[in-house]
Amino acid sequence: MLSVEIYYYGTPQPLTIPIPRSDRAAAESYFQRLKSEVIDAQRHSQKRLSIQPFDSSQEAQEVEPFEIQQVELVETANDVTDAA
Repeated sequence: MLSVEIYYYGTPQPLTIPIPRSDRAAAESYFQRLKSEVIDAQRHSQKRLSIQPFDSSQEAQEVEPFEIQQVELVETANDVTDAA
C-alpha cells in the first residue's frame, strides 16, 4: 500500500496519510500536489495548512508548514521511498 508521510522537525513519527486502493500514477499525482501545497505555504509564510486526504471519507488535517521537514511517498510492501 502507498502512503504519504510528513515528517516534522524534532518529531520521530511522521503524520501518515494512507492512499488505499490506488494505482501508482494517482498516488504520485496526490503526492506531487501535496508537496507543492507545502512548499507554497512555506514560501508565503502561511501559519496553517489544511491537508486534504486522498480518501474523501477521511477528515482534513491541519498542519503548520514551517514545522515540516520532509514529505515522502512510501510504498510499504516493497519499502520503496521517493523523498521530497
